[in-house]
Formats: sequence, structure tokens, C-alpha cells
Amino acid sequence: MMNKIKPLLLLSVVLLLSACQTNEDLPTSVNNRWAAIVSQDLNTAYEYFSPGYKELETLDAFRLRMATARLNVKWKKAAYESQECSDENVCEVKLNITYEYSFPKRSMGGMEVDTTITENWIRTDGKWHFVPKNK
Repeated sequence: MMNKIKPLLLLSVVLLLSACQTNEDLPTSVNNRWAAIVSQDLNTAYEYFSPGYKELETLDAFRLRMATARLNVKWKKAAYESQECSDENVCEVKLNITYEYSFPKRSMGGMEVDTTITENWIRTDGKWHFVPKNK
């Protein structure tokens, strides 16, 4: 009987852990997305886009856009600050971003920038997703 309990216990733990990963709270999702960007884990960062946005921009297109941005920008750190929600599934998030900007002419050098930005996030199927703003 003990041999039957161990596999059930293991399965329960695996299901519990996978549920925890897909049901992150909003601050955790924001911080995890930016941690992925800072560490250049673009596969993970891409997974935080909303399903609708993923129909507009493929992972390859996202990788290319980020590679282009990295020509002048190196993200150093980011941290969730606050959120303002219009309902339980739609929020605007403020976060503090620190990055290094290198001027196109190398002789001009660069500078470190610390700024607050806002992002739009929605929750679908219990998971928070980043929704880029229209340009």
C-alpha cells in the first residue's frame, strides 16, 4: 500500500507546484518578466505577453526587436512599485527601471538612467499577461 501512496503524493506535489507557477500574483509576474529581460531570457519574457499580442508578434520578431534595442540599451534592474486596477483582471502597473544607455556615437559615452514606467497587464485564465501599449 505504501508503494501506491508515494506516486500519488509525488503527482500531487507536481500538480501543486505547476499550479503555483501559472497563478503568480501580479507583482511576481511583473518582476519575473523583467528579471527575464535583464538576464536576456527572451523565451521566458515572451511568455508573459498576452495571447492576443502573441498573434501580432512572433518570438523571432520579439528577439529581433530586443536585439536592436540592446545596441544602445542594457537593462540593469527593474522592480514593481504599485498597481492601479480598473477591475480584478485589468491593471496598470508602475515599476522602476534602471538601464544603461550608450549614445550612438561612442565618443559621447553613455549614462545610467533610473526611471518609472507604466505597463498594462490583464489576467486571463488565472494568469497575468503583459499588454504592450499602442505606438
